[in-house]
Amino acid sequence: MDAKKKTIRNWLAIIVTVVFFAFQMYLALVKQLNPMLQSPLHLILALTLVFLYNPADKAYRKKVTKAAEAEGKPVDEKKLNAHAWMNWFDILLFICLAYMLWYVVGQNARLLDFVSVQPVYGIDYIFMVMTIVLLLIAVYRTLGIVLTIFIAVFILYAFTSPYLPGILFTKGKTFAKFIKQFCVGMTMGESGVFGTPLYTSANTLFYFIVFGAFFSSMGGGQLLIEVLQQVLRRPRKGSRHLFRPDGHDLRFCCRKRRNHRCHDHPDDEEGRLRA
Repeated sequence: MDAKKKTIRNWLAIIVTVVFFAFQMYLALVKQLNPMLQSPLHLILALTLVFLYNPADKAYRKKVTKAAEAEGKPVDEKKLNAHAWMNWFDILLFICLAYMLWYVVGQNARLLDFVSVQPVYGIDYIFMVMTIVLLLIAVYRTLGIVLTIFIAVFILYAFTSPYLPGILFTKGKTFAKFIKQFCVGMTMGESGVFGTPLYTSANTLFYFIVFGAFFSSMGGGQLLIEVLQQVLRRPRKGSRHLFRPDGHDLRFCCRKRRNHRCHDHPDDEEGRLRA
């Protein structure tokens, strides 16, 4: 049963990857979408891949695998799958992503012409909470707990700063006005989550990452290393290379002037005397 689940998850990851790539190729080759549709769709597809490739028990499985390798023993499948039940919580994350997709597509016309004086509805608040929570979970699963706590502390500070003493105090508004302003600024316009960084990711950064992945998978990284090694081994113009057969690196002896000293290996007494 567990193997079947993994197979289904892997197939879903492949399908979403293809859809994500096709979506980005459409943006690059056919036409751009409006920012309040393009950026959220880019984020939703990216989050879907993060949760598919990083299940809830991934950290535990990695820890068990490393412990078994350190002891030189085979991995115990029963122990490895001890926390597999945690992956069922990912269903809630995918439901939230489905709601975000429905909201972005269904409310796009309103979001394009939205101004801060217009009313904010319950579906807007739900979308805002889901977006922030899913982003925090994605950061935790990919980058760890430290950065997640760092982000969460600053989000919490935005709500609690009117009640803090000393230099931490900021003059705030009523909670209702503040939560409305937070919702409008974070997820209902182009100045928050769906601002310039995400728009740049959808228009530029994605293609650099894809190119880098293809280049690396085809051995491009090793090719660059070998080319660089060959370039560095070339003799410099006007210089003489002294190769030491005893295993030391190349040594350069440059005599641009008559009395220029020769910098050679410290063990080479003859070279120092000649200098």
